[in-house]
Amino acid sequence: MELKREDWEEICCKGNQVERKNVEEEKQKKQSVGLSSKERIEQLDELLNHDRKEEAGVYLMEWYEEAVRKEDWGSQLTVLNEMMGYYRNMQNEKLGIWSVNEGIRLLEAHQMGMTETGGTTYVNGATTWKAFGRAKEAMPYYEKAFRAYGKCLDPSDYRFAGLYHNMALALTDLMEFEKAQEYYAKALQIMKKLPEGGMEIAVTYVNLACLYEAWEEYEARRESTVEKTEELQQSQEVHESQRTQKDQEILQDRYQEKIEECMEKAMGYLNDPQAKRNGYYAFTCRKCAGTFGHFGYFQMKRELEQRADAIYGRQ
Repeated sequence: MELKREDWEEICCKGNQVERKNVEEEKQKKQSVGLSSKERIEQLDELLNHDRKEEAGVYLMEWYEEAVRKEDWGSQLTVLNEMMGYYRNMQNEKLGIWSVNEGIRLLEAHQMGMTETGGTTYVNGATTWKAFGRAKEAMPYYEKAFRAYGKCLDPSDYRFAGLYHNMALALTDLMEFEKAQEYYAKALQIMKKLPEGGMEIAVTYVNLACLYEAWEEYEARRESTVEKTEELQQSQEVHESQRTQKDQEILQDRYQEKIEECMEKAMGYLNDPQAKRNGYYAFTCRKCAGTFGHFGYFQMKRELEQRADAIYGRQ
């Protein structure tokens, strides 16, 4: 699940005003920069909602360079958070990791690690590490985010849902399946209470289905590598082989049921007539479509892709 722009908007609003002592000087500084970070984000979203990804990348870099020239570290931190998500989605590992390192450096240089902004920056950084196959490096950042959010936020805040969800993704890569399942459950518990959390819930169920597939494969490999002792008689070996095969079939059926249940629930939220058919809906459809195809739901995959194409086409 990708965190929304609002997750770090406080950098250009209340967050920095709380952290900085002189509010009037900060206002004057922002006016000298030109467009506010909020206006910049709106323009960036406009490009992304029209699927103009390459232009969005150029826009981000120009925004960052301007913020550096103006020595506006608040804007730098904002755009670096944006870059983490953008380069993650574009699978640009070099610039993705660069944006993480720069963002964390800037955050900690201004002693903002234990703020809401700090927590969200850590989440974005960790999620980027994980996206490039480096889940182990991601976990310390998730732990920092948990401490920051724990200090600043109510346990039912939507940002905890994003944290739990992304921690579950990393734990799945690390084959800590039970713990990952627990974090997905915590994320869903929060999401289901949100007024417009349907898209996040759909993505969570899709990722939970992937967890069960990975868990099933792990259990099957473990069973197949169990060595038989030399003392076993041939008849015992045959019986054991038959029992193991039967157990594996039962195990496979159990995980398959869980996968099907998750995918059905995800599609239910994507089919919700109350869900807003906007750019974020289109992004979610594309994000989920590949997994539907992976599990053999080819018609649903095509339908989701067509929905996304229709939304992008008319914007």
